[in-house]
Amino acid sequence: MLRFSYLMVVLFNQSIMRKINRIVFHCTATTHKATVAGIKKYWKEVRGWKNPGCHILIQPNGIPVPLAHISQVVNGAQGFNHDSIHIFYIGGVDSDGESVDNRTPEQIQTQIFLGTAFHRMFPKADICGHRDLPKVQKDCPCFDVRTDLVPYIIGGDLIPGEAPLVDHPFFKLLQRLKSWSTEGLTPYEEKLISVFKEVTE
Repeated sequence: MLRFSYLMVVLFNQSIMRKINRIVFHCTATTHKATVAGIKKYWKEVRGWKNPGCHILIQPNGIPVPLAHISQVVNGAQGFNHDSIHIFYIGGVDSDGESVDNRTPEQIQTQIFLGTAFHRMFPKADICGHRDLPKVQKDCPCFDVRTDLVPYIIGGDLIPGEAPLVDHPFFKLLQRLKSWSTEGLTPYEEKLISVFKEVTE
């Protein structure tokens, strides 16, 4: 019985990683005043979700908050959750309730880093916004991911046989994703490394 149980654990751990076909960016459809705790409470108590709406939530100061391991299915976009990674930023709505791209420079930088890191991990995955998914009638994430974000993400890819794109803003930091070394990094950079490790390791 013990041997059988051990075998099941091994098999489960080997199959726990999902096939990732999409890296999807979202907004929370709130102002910047929304809090992580408030958003999580809304998902659980109002929407009735057992799992969070995303894997990583980016605060206005650019600090990412890990909410789920990427092996876990979250509630990012109905019909597109089983094979997607979902990344939210707090914002997307102004004080009048209108859709707006109100990402802070810090949030944009974090989106570039996470997008590039996940792109290197899943190079065949499509990188898109929630509104780019088929039959989705929403403004989310309130900016064009393919034109405003993807060029920076693809630019950070290290293509086998080609020279590294050392001018990418996170080139040096991306090299730490194998060693997880945080020596000499700023607190912000350390947080990026630790969060990415938490949701992927």
